[in-house]
Amino acid sequence: MGLGGLVFQALKTVFGNVEVMLAILSFFVSYSLIFTALGVYQRTKE
Repeated sequence: MGLGGLVFQALKTVFGNVEVMLAILSFFVSYSLIFTALGVYQRTKE
């Protein structure tokens, strides 16, 4: 099994688990929302 196969196996293990995928997804969404809110706040403050 090459490197690509190993990466695919790891991705299948992580993303095969729906709960893990949802946790990662919600983490990234909340992360981007916080940064967007901070950016808007700084723009309006200037």
